[in-house]
Amino acid sequence: MSLIYLDPKQIHITTCELKSTEQLILWSLRTWVMGLIKRRCVFKEIYHAYDYYKVGIAALDLSRVLSSLSCYAKRNIDIRCPLSSHISPDELTILNMLSHYQSGNMEYADIMLAAIHKPDHLEETRALFLVFLKIIADKGKIFLESHKVQLNSASTNPYDEYAPLYLMGAK
Repeated sequence: MSLIYLDPKQIHITTCELKSTEQLILWSLRTWVMGLIKRRCVFKEIYHAYDYYKVGIAALDLSRVLSSLSCYAKRNIDIRCPLSSHISPDELTILNMLSHYQSGNMEYADIMLAAIHKPDHLEETRALFLVFLKIIADKGKIFLESHKVQLNSASTNPYDEYAPLYLMGAK
């Protein structure tokens, strides 16, 4: 038996429902991607935002993580505009993955990473995420939460509200 990750299709969480530190990570992810698209260096902006939480140096590690993730993504990852109040399923997956890595739920986090990342260089990207998370936790006391999703709004199954991780058995 093994766990697989089923991408959530609809997200009903907005940015205002996130903690300020989660908003920071989401904003920096979106800003980094926008900088890449527009071929503009956004490192200073991200650095100053993280420096407010006394972890400016984490901006460099974030850039390394996102570079690795963008190079080895299995598919296009849905990252919204920095001004959008809506969260994409991929953005929620990344936030939840970071939360699971930070809380020590490595197996869940690895499954989420594998859902968006090619198998090659997976360990390298995971190691970069862990360095980033260690810096923001140790120096900035930034801790993330896992956000629950509803897979089926008509479902009465109480387990549907949790992150979409399912056990799959070999038949």
